[in-house]
Amino acid sequence: MQIDENGINMLCNLEGFRACPYQDSYGIWTIGIGTTILPNGIHVTANTPCISRDIALQYVNSYMSQIYLWLNNNLRWKPNQNQWNALCSFLYNIGLGANFNKCILTKQAIISGDIPNIIIQMKDDNNGGLLTKRRQIEVNMFNS
Repeated sequence: MQIDENGINMLCNLEGFRACPYQDSYGIWTIGIGTTILPNGIHVTANTPCISRDIALQYVNSYMSQIYLWLNNNLRWKPNQNQWNALCSFLYNIGLGANFNKCILTKQAIISGDIPNIIIQMKDDNNGGLLTKRRQIEVNMFNS
């Protein structure tokens, strides 16, 4: 499976687009549609050249391929398209690295397909309330 047009539209609306590098709420350099690490593995810096929206979408698709790989290798259940879209958006935002690895209950729920717990954990992983609206949109997509 891949994220579909509805999922990409949701993700792009939630992330927004900024052509030039900026620091996110954690002070992490970001560009485009929430990209912090370029497809070549280099972290975004203040000196990263500005990009077009088309390039930003290429960066999203590049990172999504890692998310697809993780989901395909780990899920023990078959999500529907909207569940897949919501999981892709959630994982894109939280990242597959150290931050996600700290979310043990979330990771276990996603892997096992414990739907009620996935919803609870997605809502709880909201950056101290800063992502409450985003998480509700993702949960609504997940439940539809």
